[in-house]
Amino acid sequence: MNRRVIIQFGGTGNLAKQKLLPAYKKLHKVYSFCLLCLGKENISNKDYLKNMVDNPKDYHFLNYKKCDLKDLKDKNVINDYIGTKNPKEVIFYIALDPSLHELALNKISEALFIFKNIKKKIVIEKPFGSNIKSSEKYNKIISRIFSEKEIYRVDHYLGKSFVQNLSTMRFENNMLQKIWNKDYIEHVQIVIDEDKDISQRIDSYKKIGVIRDMLQNHILQIITHLTMNKPLRYTQKHISREKMKILKSIKSIKDYRLGKYKSLLVKNNFNTSTFVVLKLFIENFSFSGIPFYVRTGKKMKKSALSICVKFKKFSKKSEKQKLLTLKRIISKVLNNKKSNFYLRFSDKFQKIGSAHLVFNYKKSKNIPRAYEEIIGKIIEGNKSIFPKFKEIKKAWKIVSPLLDKKEIKIYQDGKLPEFAEKFIQRDKKIWHI
Repeated sequence: MNRRVIIQFGGTGNLAKQKLLPAYKKLHKVYSFCLLCLGKENISNKDYLKNMVDNPKDYHFLNYKKCDLKDLKDKNVINDYIGTKNPKEVIFYIALDPSLHELALNKISEALFIFKNIKKKIVIEKPFGSNIKSSEKYNKIISRIFSEKEIYRVDHYLGKSFVQNLSTMRFENNMLQKIWNKDYIEHVQIVIDEDKDISQRIDSYKKIGVIRDMLQNHILQIITHLTMNKPLRYTQKHISREKMKILKSIKSIKDYRLGKYKSLLVKNNFNTSTFVVLKLFIENFSFSGIPFYVRTGKKMKKSALSICVKFKKFSKKSEKQKLLTLKRIISKVLNNKKSNFYLRFSDKFQKIGSAHLVFNYKKSKNIPRAYEEIIGKIIEGNKSIFPKFKEIKKAWKIVSPLLDKKEIKIYQDGKLPEFAEKFIQRDKKIWHI
């Protein structure tokens, strides 16, 4: 008898090919499980592996089955597989277009009606709905089938060591704890540039756009990790409590610009944003008045995930200046391959100028990639990096005004939009990233 079965909806998609299947291969060396990948294509297991992975022999634990969610002929695929394996636990992983989520949940519900006593978990990729109303409807459907402790809502940025290290950097460093507030921080910059275009998913992206794709989830979650108080314990309950305090303190976002890259002009009826730049404020005791400049876009010159915390300047005699020799912190991940963490110090009183302290590491085999971290925690039942629904709902409320149609400017492929440069320059600042 197999202890655990993972059923992967969206088994022929780009996410499965690029991220999930490589993660499953590595995790199978640590955890015992069988994997069933589902897709619409009527192909053999051999052809599936040939199309999806480099070395099929590494995936002896995987089976592929055709399962068209709209085809009644495929209604017993999941039931038959579970019945054959007779596992103790089943993990259902939904990585589909949101329009297919309800159909997938119906399939799952049918299977669980037969296998009532089996241990179960549900994993859902973002976006969780397309607005507040749809996310609430979706959550109600899931909650009829699964309890809250069985639901894992995935934001894969929270599996990145880069994001997890933000909290470690802040909470375990006495110097940073003292200066991580409005008395010392001048402003913050958060940048997620992506060099890839959306040509492979243009039809689905039309329904999503950059606000739903990046701001509602990844960026707001990064902001919470950058600004939340240290949780009492590192559990989902306590972490979510601190993140919610930040989300509730974010003022209504009114200052923003949208764009789409020029080569999309040749695509008919494409009027969806691929770039956003904005300024937001967190109105709480620690960060009131600090501007957070955010930008993210597709078809940039190169991919980079970067955060810059710029500190204030004080007079030589100021007590704050005696404490603050740090000018700025910049943390970067370039092309998902190399991470840099910069500390720039200034010691003008000793007349030795400024200095940089740089920590640099390339992705090593010992550092788990985001989806290895995520799936590993799901298997272990560790929910600490998974957002609760109340976070998702609040994030939708924050971004809802930005979903209304607004002028979308054109920018050149591979270049930072001119309007993004002007956006920060008007405040007499520059992008440090």
